[in-house]
Amino acid sequence: MSSELITFTPEEKAVLRNIEFFRLKTSITQKVLALLTELHQQLKGEVQGLQFIAPPEFDLKNSQFVKGEHYRGFPYIYLDYPKCFNKVNILTFRWMLWWGHYFIFALMTQGPHSEAHRENLIQLYDDFADKDFYLSTYKSPWEWVRDVEYVVPLQHGNKSQVIHLLREKSFLKLQRFVDLEDNVLNNKRLVEEGIRTFRVFKPLVVQSPQPLVRG
Repeated sequence: MSSELITFTPEEKAVLRNIEFFRLKTSITQKVLALLTELHQQLKGEVQGLQFIAPPEFDLKNSQFVKGEHYRGFPYIYLDYPKCFNKVNILTFRWMLWWGHYFIFALMTQGPHSEAHRENLIQLYDDFADKDFYLSTYKSPWEWVRDVEYVVPLQHGNKSQVIHLLREKSFLKLQRFVDLEDNVLNNKRLVEEGIRTFRVFKPLVVQSPQPLVRG
């Protein structure tokens, strides 16, 4: 864009002068990071003694906190833990705030081990159906939009459709979306909901002492 054509609208000028917005953004970011840090500490206790269906390089010591400004034009903050990424394998739990939209709790797996995770979800489907879980239908696991072009809800009424998708895809991305209007932001409930969601995800990626049976 040529500088000769650039003008600022009254709304843009008001935002430029709005010091309080940036103070609040900093405060919110610090609070979200504090909640994710507490969630991280509690998750480290949750994973102790578990045997994950995972690639050899999977290491429970690995984690990352990330802040960014430009996912579809909006900032984001997330924690990956447990976390494993390479060119072939993915096994990570992502706990993410997408500003202006929602919190996302996600399990992402890809690689040879992912087939077992998807098969476990098929066997345990009724435990997830009609409980606000969504399966990614997109061509890659890197989109976070809750639209019909990107996700399908797990419901009793579409079980055959979801099973077909699980057997066709090369990765698993299972998500739970928490709206910002939800009371999850009060009294550290975000941490509690994160732990609860991890416990629901856990049977999909952890070795079971007995074969999973649904009859």
